[in-house]
Amino acid sequence: MQDLVRTEIRPPLARITIRGRRHLDGPLVDALHRAWDAVDTRDDLELVSFDNEGDDFLVGVDGRWVVERMEADDLAAIEDFVRNGQGFLRRLDSARPRTLARVRGFATGAGAEWIAACDAVVATPDARIGLPETGLGIHPALGGTQRLPRRIGFAAARWAILTGTYVSAAGARTLGLVDGLDDEDDRTAATASACRAARVARAPHRREGLDDALLRAFEHRTLPELCGGPRPDDPPDLQRALRRVARRAPVALRVADTLLHLSTETELEQGLQREVDELATVYATRDALAGMRASAAGRRATRFHGH
Repeated sequence: MQDLVRTEIRPPLARITIRGRRHLDGPLVDALHRAWDAVDTRDDLELVSFDNEGDDFLVGVDGRWVVERMEADDLAAIEDFVRNGQGFLRRLDSARPRTLARVRGFATGAGAEWIAACDAVVATPDARIGLPETGLGIHPALGGTQRLPRRIGFAAARWAILTGTYVSAAGARTLGLVDGLDDEDDRTAATASACRAARVARAPHRREGLDDALLRAFEHRTLPELCGGPRPDDPPDLQRALRRVARRAPVALRVADTLLHLSTETELEQGLQREVDELATVYATRDALAGMRASAAGRRATRFHGH
C-alpha cells in the first residue's frame, strides 16, 4: 500500500507531502503525526513545508465517513477524529522550525484550517481557499473559528465563516491568509518572501481586502441582524454577503458565531476545546445530516430548517 505521506529531509529544510489524498481522514491524520515525529526534534531544520501531490491541497474531511458515523449515532468517533486533527495542528503551533503551506487547487474546510495553523502560506494563482462548513450544517472544528480571527481579524473571519465564501489566492493574500503568490516562473522568490513574512509578528485585526461597509457590518451587527438579510442602503457587496448568510444552516451559524466571539475573549486552547464541545449540539441536527449527505454525494443542500 502506498504511504499516505512522504517526508523528505534535507537540512535546513524538510518537506511533508500528502500523496494524492483530497480529504482528511483518520489514517491521514495518523500519518501526519508520524511524519511530524520525524522532523519535530531535529535541531538542524529551519523550515518544514507541506504540500500535496494531487490537484488540490486538501478539500475538507471525508464526508462519507462522517455521514456513516452520524447515521450510526457514533458522535464519539467524530469527536476522537476532531481531537486528533486538532492535536496535529497544535503541534505546529509550538514547532521550533517554521512551517510553510504550499497551496495549489483547493484548500477548503480542514485544508483552510490547516494552512491557518502554518507560519506562512504560498499559493498558486489558481488556488481557492474557503470555509464552507456552515453551508453543510456544521461548524469549523479544527481551529477555524479560533485561528482565523487571530490571523486576519474578527470581522474578516466572521465574514469568511458565516458566508462560506471561497476566495482566490490574490484575495486571500490581500486578507492576510496567504503571504505570497507562488507561480512556476518565480517559485523560489515567492517562498523566500513568505518565509520572511512568517518571521514578523502578525498585526491583529487586519482589515485589508474587504469593503469598509461590509467589515463594519460583520464587526458590529448581531447574528439575527445578519441573518435578516440586507438593508435598503447596504452596498451591493454587503447585500450579496447577507443573502449568503441567510441561506446557511441556522444552528451551525449560531454555534460558529458564538465560537468566533469566544476567540476574542479566551486563549486558543480554551477555544479549541469549545469547538469540540459544540460538536454534540451541531451534529445532532437534521440540517447537519442533510448537509453532510449532500456533500458526500457531491451536491449542495438546498434548504435548511434550523433543526
